[in-house]
Amino acid sequence: MTSRSGAIDAVRLLGCVAIVAGHVWTRDATAEILYTWHVPLFFFLAGWFWTPQRSMRTELSKRWRTLGKPYVAWVLLLSLTTCLLIVANRAEPDRLLGGLWGGSAALQPFTTIWFVSVLFFTAVLYRAISPLPAGWQWGLGIAGALLGALFGPQLAATPLSAGSAIGCLIYLLAGTALNRPGMNRRWLAATVVLAVSAVLIATGISRSMDVKFGDYGTPLLSSAVAVGISYALVVFSTIVFDRLEAAAPTASALARTALVIVLLHPLLLYVPGPDALRLAIGVLVPVIVGLLCLASPASEWLTGQPRRPRVRATASDRGECRAPGDPSSTRASRDT
Repeated sequence: MTSRSGAIDAVRLLGCVAIVAGHVWTRDATAEILYTWHVPLFFFLAGWFWTPQRSMRTELSKRWRTLGKPYVAWVLLLSLTTCLLIVANRAEPDRLLGGLWGGSAALQPFTTIWFVSVLFFTAVLYRAISPLPAGWQWGLGIAGALLGALFGPQLAATPLSAGSAIGCLIYLLAGTALNRPGMNRRWLAATVVLAVSAVLIATGISRSMDVKFGDYGTPLLSSAVAVGISYALVVFSTIVFDRLEAAAPTASALARTALVIVLLHPLLLYVPGPDALRLAIGVLVPVIVGLLCLASPASEWLTGQPRRPRVRATASDRGECRAPGDPSSTRASRDT
């Protein structure tokens, strides 16, 4: 039987809550705290558990099941919802066109659909360069990050934001590079990295990012800070779950709804009310819907995961983590 990592699943849940919070409160109030890391985190995790020897054909097949099918399903559902909003004079027709184009043109309720397509194309890009020596891979990753800093908005404006994969490649490379024996328990290094990142953000040296619109903050530095925060979260979560093994099954069960949280919450933010209540609704309702979807025949289309997968949670994160929409089970060690 395959197993999941309660520690990594908890990090994924934290990232989902941060994404919802970033949309509940204004960008000015949350940019420095959340936008620097909450999206890069999932790209970092995809790299953390990268499978080096997988073929391109297998990669495409996997990403279609875990990201492509949910993308199609949710675009259809959100398009139907948008048509109803247009009829009710709650949205303009161009809102629907933007959602179909995807990427930075996708506005509420398509707010987060770009994330799924960019993760898909970034994974495919990483697979394409995987046969190259590590030095070449990093050269391309750094060049991509610089191109993102220079031409981010133009890359984000491409259909489905496919061009943004160029700027996001660096996060997968970093995740892969940092997944080494013992790296997930180096609490002192993680503390130093987190403290330095906080200082760089607080002083404005590292500007916040908004990957959706091609804003990568301070060239290279903001990306490095995002990687550092992501790494620190993995380390601290691993240490916590080493001591709270009993909480791992709950974290893993809830984390299986991650893709639904990411994609459904923008629609729920039409509901008026205090921000704290909207945050609770934006997280809890998708979790409930996600659990129902996981038990349905349409699970793979709506969650990116097989119906009722038979998984077992563990307190160790030495297994394969998934970004939202990726159902691959965690393994006892990195799949190499």
